[in-house]
Amino acid sequence: MLVTGGEVTGHTSQLADCHILDLTSMTWTALDPLPAPVCRHSMALLRSGAGARIAAWGGYSGTRETHRLLAADSGSPAHASEPAPAESPAAKQESWDSRPALRASDLGAEASGLSGALLAKRLHHRAVEMGYDTYIDPATGYSVFTSLYLKRRPCCGNRCRHCPHGHVNVPKAAAADW
Repeated sequence: MLVTGGEVTGHTSQLADCHILDLTSMTWTALDPLPAPVCRHSMALLRSGAGARIAAWGGYSGTRETHRLLAADSGSPAHASEPAPAESPAAKQESWDSRPALRASDLGAEASGLSGALLAKRLHHRAVEMGYDTYIDPATGYSVFTSLYLKRRPCCGNRCRHCPHGHVNVPKAAAADW
Protein backbone atom coordinates (compact mmCIF):
# COMPACT_ATOMS: atom_id res chain seq x y z
CA MET A 1 0.00 0.00 0.00
CA LEU A 2 1.36 3.40 -1.00
CA VAL A 3 0.86 6.48 1.20
CA THR A 4 2.00 9.93 0.08
CA GLY A 5 1.30 13.50 1.10
CA GLY A 6 -1.83 14.46 3.00
CA GLU A 7 -2.93 17.05 5.56
CA VAL A 8 -2.15 17.20 9.26
CA THR A 9 -4.93 17.31 11.85
CA GLY A 10 -6.77 20.61 11.60
CA HIS A 11 -5.93 20.96 7.90
CA THR A 12 -3.20 23.47 8.76
CA SER A 13 -0.38 22.12 6.59
CA GLN A 14 0.35 19.58 3.89
CA LEU A 15 2.83 16.70 4.02
CA ALA A 16 5.47 15.52 1.56
CA ASP A 17 6.09 12.10 3.19
CA CYS A 18 6.14 8.88 1.13
CA HIS A 19 5.80 5.41 2.67
CA ILE A 20 5.03 1.90 1.43
CA LEU A 21 3.35 -0.69 3.65
CA ASP A 22 4.09 -4.29 2.64
CA LEU A 23 0.76 -5.94 3.43
CA THR A 24 2.25 -9.45 3.60
CA SER A 25 4.90 -8.61 6.22
CA MET A 26 3.19 -5.49 7.64
CA THR A 27 6.43 -3.51 7.45
CA TRP A 28 6.77 0.12 6.43
CA THR A 29 9.43 1.42 4.06
CA ALA A 30 10.12 5.16 4.01
CA LEU A 31 10.97 6.66 0.63
CA ASP A 32 12.47 10.06 -0.04
CA PRO A 33 9.84 12.78 0.49
CA LEU A 34 8.13 14.44 -2.43
CA PRO A 35 9.92 17.66 -3.42
CA ALA A 36 6.88 19.69 -2.31
CA PRO A 37 4.04 19.05 0.17
CA VAL A 38 0.75 18.10 -1.47
CA CYS A 39 -2.61 16.50 -0.73
CA ARG A 40 -5.65 15.49 -2.84
CA HIS A 41 -3.38 14.22 -5.61
CA SER A 42 -3.14 11.21 -7.91
CA MET A 43 -0.17 8.91 -7.50
CA ALA A 44 1.48 5.76 -8.78
CA LEU A 45 4.32 3.50 -7.70
CA LEU A 46 6.82 2.81 -10.47
CA ARG A 47 9.17 -0.12 -9.88
CA SER A 48 12.49 -0.44 -11.65
CA GLY A 49 14.62 -3.43 -10.68
CA ALA A 50 15.05 -3.31 -6.91
CA GLY A 51 14.09 0.37 -6.67
CA ALA A 52 10.81 2.20 -6.51
CA ARG A 53 9.79 5.68 -7.53
CA ILE A 54 6.67 7.62 -6.56
CA ALA A 55 4.98 9.75 -9.20
CA ALA A 56 2.41 12.23 -7.86
CA TRP A 57 0.31 14.42 -10.16
CA GLY A 58 -1.66 17.54 -9.28
CA GLY A 59 -3.36 18.06 -5.96
CA TYR A 60 -3.53 20.93 -3.51
CA SER A 61 -0.52 22.72 -2.03
CA GLY A 62 -2.34 24.38 0.87
CA THR A 63 -2.85 27.61 -1.03
CA ARG A 64 -3.80 26.55 -4.55
CA GLU A 65 -4.52 23.68 -6.88
CA THR A 66 -1.35 22.36 -8.51
CA HIS A 67 -0.79 21.00 -12.02
CA ARG A 68 2.60 19.37 -11.91
CA LEU A 69 4.32 16.02 -11.72
CA LEU A 70 6.47 15.27 -8.66
CA ALA A 71 8.88 12.36 -8.30
CA ALA A 72 9.70 11.09 -4.81
CA ASP A 73 13.22 9.84 -5.40
CA SER A 74 14.59 12.67 -7.53
CA GLY A 75 14.33 15.51 -5.02
CA SER A 76 13.06 17.86 -7.71
CA PRO A 77 9.92 18.26 -9.80
CA ALA A 78 9.76 15.96 -12.80
CA HIS A 79 8.86 17.31 -16.24
CA ALA A 80 5.37 18.82 -16.05
CA SER A 81 2.98 19.38 -18.93
CA GLU A 82 1.97 22.77 -17.46
CA PRO A 83 4.15 25.21 -15.53
CA ALA A 84 3.52 25.22 -11.79
CA PRO A 85 2.86 28.58 -10.12
CA ALA A 86 5.53 29.80 -7.74
CA GLU A 87 4.72 28.82 -4.18
CA SER A 88 5.96 30.22 -0.90
CA PRO A 89 6.45 27.58 1.80
CA ALA A 90 6.15 30.35 4.39
CA ALA A 91 2.58 31.20 3.29
CA LYS A 92 0.06 31.01 6.12
CA GLN A 93 -2.40 28.14 5.72
CA GLU A 94 -5.92 29.32 6.53
CA SER A 95 -7.93 27.21 8.96
CA TRP A 96 -10.99 27.74 11.12
CA ASP A 97 -10.78 28.12 14.88
CA SER A 98 -10.78 25.07 17.12
CA ARG A 99 -13.41 26.34 19.56
CA PRO A 100 -16.62 24.32 19.70
CA ALA A 101 -19.21 25.75 17.31
CA LEU A 102 -21.92 28.03 18.72
CA ARG A 103 -25.19 26.19 19.47
CA ALA A 104 -28.76 27.35 20.04
CA SER A 105 -28.42 26.36 23.71
CA ASP A 106 -25.57 28.88 24.02
CA LEU A 107 -27.99 31.72 23.22
CA GLY A 108 -30.13 31.09 26.28
CA ALA A 109 -33.22 33.34 26.49
CA GLU A 110 -32.21 35.04 23.25
CA ALA A 111 -33.25 31.87 21.37
CA SER A 112 -36.63 31.45 23.06
CA GLY A 113 -39.56 31.73 20.68
CA LEU A 114 -37.34 31.43 17.60
CA SER A 115 -37.32 28.44 15.28
CA GLY A 116 -36.29 27.45 11.77
CA ALA A 117 -34.66 30.10 9.63
CA LEU A 118 -35.07 32.81 12.29
CA LEU A 119 -33.11 30.78 14.83
CA ALA A 120 -30.42 29.95 12.26
CA LYS A 121 -30.10 33.64 11.34
CA ARG A 122 -29.82 34.63 15.01
CA LEU A 123 -27.17 31.95 15.56
CA HIS A 124 -25.20 33.16 12.56
CA HIS A 125 -25.44 36.79 13.69
CA ARG A 126 -24.28 36.01 17.25
CA ALA A 127 -21.51 33.68 16.01
CA VAL A 128 -20.11 36.48 13.84
CA GLU A 129 -20.39 39.01 16.70
CA MET A 130 -18.50 36.62 18.99
CA GLY A 131 -15.81 35.88 16.39
CA TYR A 132 -16.80 32.26 15.73
CA ASP A 133 -16.09 30.63 12.37
CA THR A 134 -18.90 28.05 12.74
CA TYR A 135 -22.24 27.43 14.40
CA ILE A 136 -24.48 24.35 14.59
CA ASP A 137 -27.59 24.49 12.41
CA PRO A 138 -30.41 23.50 14.81
CA ALA A 139 -32.51 21.98 12.00
CA THR A 140 -29.85 19.55 10.74
CA GLY A 141 -27.23 19.38 13.50
CA TYR A 142 -24.51 20.14 10.94
CA SER A 143 -21.72 22.66 11.40
CA VAL A 144 -22.12 25.77 9.23
CA PHE A 145 -19.39 28.28 8.32
CA THR A 146 -20.15 31.91 9.15
CA SER A 147 -19.62 34.85 6.82
CA LEU A 148 -16.67 35.78 9.06
CA TYR A 149 -14.84 32.65 7.92
CA LEU A 150 -16.00 32.99 4.32
CA LYS A 151 -14.54 36.51 4.11
CA ARG A 152 -11.13 34.93 4.63
CA ARG A 153 -11.80 31.91 2.40
CA PRO A 154 -14.49 32.04 -0.29
CA CYS A 155 -17.01 29.32 -0.98
CA CYS A 156 -15.40 26.39 -2.81
CA GLY A 157 -18.49 25.74 -4.95
CA ASN A 158 -18.90 22.11 -3.83
CA ARG A 159 -22.29 22.75 -2.18
CA CYS A 160 -21.02 21.68 1.24
CA ARG A 161 -23.54 21.38 4.05
CA HIS A 162 -21.30 23.45 6.33
CA CYS A 163 -21.31 26.44 3.97
CA PRO A 164 -24.12 29.02 4.07
CA HIS A 165 -23.95 29.21 0.28
CA GLY A 166 -24.31 25.42 0.01
CA HIS A 167 -27.30 25.08 2.32
CA VAL A 168 -29.62 26.43 -0.36
CA ASN A 169 -28.24 23.85 -2.80
CA VAL A 170 -29.01 20.79 -0.66
CA PRO A 171 -32.51 19.49 -1.43
CA LYS A 172 -34.71 19.21 1.67
CA ALA A 173 -35.34 15.50 1.04
CA ALA A 174 -31.60 14.82 0.87
CA ALA A 175 -30.97 16.93 3.97
CA ALA A 176 -33.54 14.92 5.92
CA ASP A 177 -32.00 11.60 4.84
CA TRP A 178 -28.53 12.54 6.07
